[in-house]
Amino acid sequence: MADTVELRLNLVAETAMAYGITEDDPDDPVIWLPKSRVEALDRAAVGTVVRFDVPEWLAIDKGLV
Repeated sequence: MADTVELRLNLVAETAMAYGITEDDPDDPVIWLPKSRVEALDRAAVGTVVRFDVPEWLAIDKGLV
């Protein structure tokens, strides 16, 4: 992916269309990332920290960078 950032995020929920993540504390508000826009670089399992490639514009829009 062009212009992406690699982020380590807590995967707290998953649907067919999106990943629900938090940055640091699993009790933080859930941020939803559309699966069509991000790539999980690790096995995506709820309750784990997962590395994601996120388009820079989306990371900025979601307040992740």
